[in-house]
Amino acid sequence: MGKKEILIFEARRQAFHIGLGLTLLFAIYTGLVSEFLLLLAVIAGIGLSFYCRNHELPIISHFLDSFEREKERKRFPGKGTIFFFLGVLMVYSLKIFPTDILYASILILTFGDSFSHIIGRLYGSTRNPLAKDSAKLLEGTIGGIIIAALMASLFVRPGEAIIASIVAMFAEAVELRINKNTIDDNLVVPLVAAFTLLILRSIF
Repeated sequence: MGKKEILIFEARRQAFHIGLGLTLLFAIYTGLVSEFLLLLAVIAGIGLSFYCRNHELPIISHFLDSFEREKERKRFPGKGTIFFFLGVLMVYSLKIFPTDILYASILILTFGDSFSHIIGRLYGSTRNPLAKDSAKLLEGTIGGIIIAALMASLFVRPGEAIIASIVAMFAEAVELRINKNTIDDNLVVPLVAAFTLLILRSIF
């Protein structure tokens, strides 16, 4: 895949990421989805992922071929989407976060993660010193913080949105591991954002 094709592919991936986040936010905001339905989606996603590792499934396999990076397509099909649902589910189900923090954390995940990839690929040249992955560039992280903070400020105070976005996006850059397994950033970002906002509320 050439540079242009990679950029188009990544833009398509991130557009899906944003669409998924906004759809989940709308569904939660309007009460169309419950914790139970999110849990069912995660379980169904895991089941489909295992099946699609070695089998073709109409529509699903085509979808994975269109949006999944080749490495993950072979090892863990649909990983990003599954962990996106799981990250949102964990923040939603903990019941310690006010609804405005829940919504803000979903927006930070939706826009911060996506725009960090897009901006990094378009304008990045400086490796993020906190990241082991050379593809995570400082310009992308900063761009992701700005966009995430703007979107999160729709639900929380601007100062809270900025601080939560900074903490969450730098946590996204750092590879957190459990038993040598990297924790997916779709799980890390919303939890870090939500806990940061909750701590800020308790202090201020």
